[in-house]
Amino acid sequence: MCVVNWGTSHELDDALDVAPDDLVNDDIILQGSFSYTSEAFTEVVRRVNARELRPSFLITHRYGLEQASDAIKALRSSAPGEPRGKVIITVASY
Repeated sequence: MCVVNWGTSHELDDALDVAPDDLVNDDIILQGSFSYTSEAFTEVVRRVNARELRPSFLITHRYGLEQASDAIKALRSSAPGEPRGKVIITVASY
């Protein structure tokens, strides 16, 4: 079986019921991917650099490098039905 989702995960109600035994016993591989084209990414970077886009409102959490494990926990624990923002890990200050 092949399932392809073009769009957001919200179109699938953010849930996919899969029994772990079915994955293991039936030798099923479950794989996910999320990406943009290089052209779309280039355009977004250009617009951010030109200050046409201000993405700072997307950042919901900020952590230092010593708090990286807390940052990962924040990514994994978003409340059901709420959008997940971006988590920033500051490696060094300039």
